[in-house]
Amino acid sequence: CYCGSGHRFFDNGDYFEGMFVDGKIVEGVYIFANGVRYLGAFDDTLNFTGIGTLLYTDGACYYGQFNQSQRDGVGAMWYTDGAYVGKWSNNVRHGDGFLRLDDGTFFDGQFYNDQMVK
Repeated sequence: CYCGSGHRFFDNGDYFEGMFVDGKIVEGVYIFANGVRYLGAFDDTLNFTGIGTLLYTDGACYYGQFNQSQRDGVGAMWYTDGAYVGKWSNNVRHGDGFLRLDDGTFFDGQFYNDQMVK
C-alpha cells in the first residue's frame, strides 16, 4: 500500500494532492472540477473531517470544523458581502453566532436552522 505524499486525478475532473496512508487520502488539497477547493483532513470515505478550509469560486471562504463533509461545529464564513463566526450544524448556521454584512446588517445571537432568532 502507498504511504506518503502524492497526487490523484479522478475521472470526474477532480484532483487531489497531499498525504496518503495505506493507499487512502488522509490530508491535503482537493480541487473539484468546478473550481471549489478544500484543504484539510479526510475520513476513510473521502468526507471532509476535522478542521479545514473550503474556498468557493465566488471568493467566499469557510474555515472551521467539518463532519461528513458538512460545516458542523465552530467555524467562520467570509461571504463576498460580509462574515459570520459561530456554530454550524449540518452545513447551516445553527447556535450562537455573529453576523456582519456590508449592507449594515449586524446580528450577535442565536441562529436556528440558518435563521436569526430574535
